[in-house]
Amino acid sequence: MGILLKIEGTTLVLNVAQKGKDVQEARVETNEHTQYLVDGDHGALSDLHPGMRLTVIASPPLKGHADKRMMVIAASEGVSGTIARLGEGSIVVTLTPPHADHPEAAFKTDAKTRVFLIGGRNRVGGEGKISDLKLGMLVKILSKSGTASKIFVHP
Repeated sequence: MGILLKIEGTTLVLNVAQKGKDVQEARVETNEHTQYLVDGDHGALSDLHPGMRLTVIASPPLKGHADKRMMVIAASEGVSGTIARLGEGSIVVTLTPPHADHPEAAFKTDAKTRVFLIGGRNRVGGEGKISDLKLGMLVKILSKSGTASKIFVHP
């Protein structure tokens, strides 16, 4: 796992931190067989941007094929916390880790807000609804304009 620094053609350049070692730059060559999962949706190389957290899973080539297969799972930076309040068209989370200046963050929700229920052991539980959200749930919220575009609910 690493943080995307830049894309050079079809090569991903990442900062990778390994336990007990300094952060190192790593280069990952992608190809036409590479699959992308970007913030819970199928995507493409063009959907990636610097700052995203990437996990790369490589598989050996299929019999009779020369190129290895790869899955790149990308996550945008978001706000994580516990649901403190829910209202009609709004959600307030207590931030994790807590921030002294602003311990909570508030977001609007609308018909375009998508909810993803994450199952145990990092298995996707499926897409849910805003009505599935409950106080105390651990969430990660993606928002560019103050309105939540995606809410990931963790067990």
